[in-house]
Amino acid sequence: MKNLILFFTIIITLNSCGQNKSISQSTKAGNHHSLVDTMLIAVIPYDTSFHYLTSFKGYKAADVNESDIHIIDSLLNLAISNYNVSQRYNIQLPDLAHTNDSIISSDILIDLQKYKRQYIVALNNNGEKLVWINCFCEGEIDNITRKYPYVVMDGGKCYFNIMINITKKKYFNLMVNGEA
Repeated sequence: MKNLILFFTIIITLNSCGQNKSISQSTKAGNHHSLVDTMLIAVIPYDTSFHYLTSFKGYKAADVNESDIHIIDSLLNLAISNYNVSQRYNIQLPDLAHTNDSIISSDILIDLQKYKRQYIVALNNNGEKLVWINCFCEGEIDNITRKYPYVVMDGGKCYFNIMINITKKKYFNLMVNGEA
């Protein structure tokens, strides 16, 4: 009997390996173990009424899979790392000897761990998969932010967005909000 249970456990495990569900498929199926932490990330279906996504004009909605999520995470981390390096380099203070570096860091650097994210994924006219990532440090992922992008004016580094071409594995248009 133990051998039979072991046999079925191995078969089930082998059958489940290599599955590549898209996020929308796992969500529609009611699977609560999706590819992203749904308390921190919302995948919003692309809608042509999102007028501020002018670069998506004529694009078609797309799903993301596990491989896409890894590419997105990797490129987003690279983009923020590069942004933080440039922020450290560009800071011009008159008296660096009397400056508290931790205060400067908290004021100008982005710590992705403190942000919620919204992903909107689409295919462009060349069949390339793009994702617009909207990040914010205030507010929560709730019923509204699961359906609509959280768009604000100003707010500084608490709000930023970026485009990632998943197909070409490139990021561009990192836009950090200004201060009012």
